[in-house]
Amino acid sequence: MSDTYATAEAIKAQTENLLIELFPAGVQVSGEFCVGDLSGNPGRSLKFNLRTHRWCDFANPEHKGGDIISLWAAAHSIDRREAFRELA
Repeated sequence: MSDTYATAEAIKAQTENLLIELFPAGVQVSGEFCVGDLSGNPGRSLKFNLRTHRWCDFANPEHKGGDIISLWAAAHSIDRREAFRELA
């Protein structure tokens, strides 16, 4: 197993904690972590599915991705590589 893969799996294992850190106003509803937007405002427009790890901001559908790393990158306006380094 590569170091990159192991790191990605470790990050994935911490998804729920990272969501709470990233979006303190978020709430869990029926297997999804919900928040208003990428800025972390209260609401339920942005949803992160805790089973599939896919996310989408339904108020702004071009904001979507497939894991906590891409969500972290979008929320911080950085690229995925930088987000991976921050989370590692």
